[in-house]
Amino acid sequence: MLPVFQSDQVLNRCVPSANSSVPTDVLRSFYEILNSPAALEQLVADLYRTWRLIFILSFVSFMLALVMILLLSFATAAIAVTFTVVVSVASVAGTLALWWAYLETKWLLDETPIEQMLEETATNERWLLILAVFATLVTLVLLCLAAHVAKNVKTLAALFKEASGFIKALPSLYLQPIITVAVLLSLFCAWMYVVLCLATATTPEARQIILYTEDSNMTSVNKFTLLQFVELSWVRFGWWIYLIALVWVSELVLSCQQMTSAGALVDWYFLTSGRRDGGARLLLTSVRRLVWYHLGSVALGSLLIALFKLPRLALRLLGIKQKPLCYERGLRYVNHNAYAVIAIEGIDFCPSARVVGLRI
Repeated sequence: MLPVFQSDQVLNRCVPSANSSVPTDVLRSFYEILNSPAALEQLVADLYRTWRLIFILSFVSFMLALVMILLLSFATAAIAVTFTVVVSVASVAGTLALWWAYLETKWLLDETPIEQMLEETATNERWLLILAVFATLVTLVLLCLAAHVAKNVKTLAALFKEASGFIKALPSLYLQPIITVAVLLSLFCAWMYVVLCLATATTPEARQIILYTEDSNMTSVNKFTLLQFVELSWVRFGWWIYLIALVWVSELVLSCQQMTSAGALVDWYFLTSGRRDGGARLLLTSVRRLVWYHLGSVALGSLLIALFKLPRLALRLLGIKQKPLCYERGLRYVNHNAYAVIAIEGIDFCPSARVVGLRI
């Protein structure tokens, strides 16, 4: 029997402590086992460890958005300035937090011996650096936009006033984010269930094991069957396909919400001339129109927006003045504003995106 060494908790597992009498090669073997899972398996493990924190942050974000919507009904001019200040401060604070997390991770890696180094920590250091640089660029863009908006506070206040009138006319619109969150949670639970099925998608394989033993100058042969479970080759590709499907379907759910809001806004603004009537009828009419006429356009739009979001943002953050031809002809047209044109004119997503690109 192996001796029981003094242990520490590493990734929710008992690992011999570095100051114990465990040999270095044995300690290295323990950390090699911890570094053996694939990237997607580590991703699923991280989601499992942090699902409570994700749920709390999502709930706090939802409540803050609800408070912001309620404030729109009472102080539109003040909330316009407050919104600009809060976004600027939050972006700066988030960027500083990312840089501090990166420095802490880097200092931890510098003090960790090589045989005790976790691949997960090294990966976290690389991604924290990427996120910190990306957040810095986004913060600079937001601060420039905030400085520009500060010069046009009256225009921003007028937009918030129109939004306040729309929300007052359709109080049932408060239920739409709740329904969207419920659908996304159901989708995520179903996705996690299939992920668990993929993680356990193995096939049994029998192997014949022959052992040779010597006892009192006599050689004996023992033969037995070893049953082991082998991972299927297609499962590794299934992980990536399923991850892309999660992003697309999540974007589709959010696009359906935006299309419903855009349809209700168009009916309220053009058909009722901004009067406080219609209520839930306008929202239900928009949902029916989405399901019967525009679901295909929303599905295509959600896919294109998800595909073009990162290239478009990268070109914008780099500040390239002479945009490539692909950006001028396609990327800058693909955004959520196309749903408003679909609701107004009833055309497909691509022509609607072109109309938005030409008019905005």
